[in-house]
Amino acid sequence: MKNNTEMKSALDLVPSNLLKKLEKAHLSALSNP
Repeated sequence: MKNNTEMKSALDLVPSNLLKKLEKAHLSALSNP
């Protein structure tokens, strides 16, 4: 449980626009193997 909380707070520190960029890159990687 402690690990989950640490992971969540680490993610909270990441700017949401960076998360969106990563998500976009991930999606394009999935659609273009």
